[in-house]
Amino acid sequence: MTRPEPLGLVAHLSTAAVTSARSAREYRVSSPSWKGAKPGGCQALWDAAVATVWTEPPVWVHGDVAPGNMLFDSNGHLTALIDFGQTCVGDPACDLAFAWLSCSTHERDRLRDRLELPEDAWLRGAAWAMWKALISSPEEMHTKYGRSRDAVLNDVADLMARH
Repeated sequence: MTRPEPLGLVAHLSTAAVTSARSAREYRVSSPSWKGAKPGGCQALWDAAVATVWTEPPVWVHGDVAPGNMLFDSNGHLTALIDFGQTCVGDPACDLAFAWLSCSTHERDRLRDRLELPEDAWLRGAAWAMWKALISSPEEMHTKYGRSRDAVLNDVADLMARH
């Protein structure tokens, strides 16, 4: 058995992803609720993310980390992930999208402190979150991830403003 090539966001570019990048530019210009984000933040994030790839050995990824796929005990501790329909071997960045899709800035910072992943993995994770936000309806975003699409897009745009 041969080892799979390292997978990064670049390897996963599709027509939908390119369309999403275009949508990010259009959304940035047209959304009246987009406040406080650096102009072009989503486009800058996308450009920076697709310029990187996972160069470490591929790892198992869940592929759909979302609140509905998590089980917690009575103390609020995560006990299991369920729904392994998208599990694969590759870049862990796709599972980091959860940090923007469902977590507050404080929660995301705590998660980042605990996971030993390179900066570019977090960048690709933010790009995955942006892509998911752009292909999802506002209602689906709130129902599935617990945050508004505007909040997610503002957070990922803000990530580039800090760099």
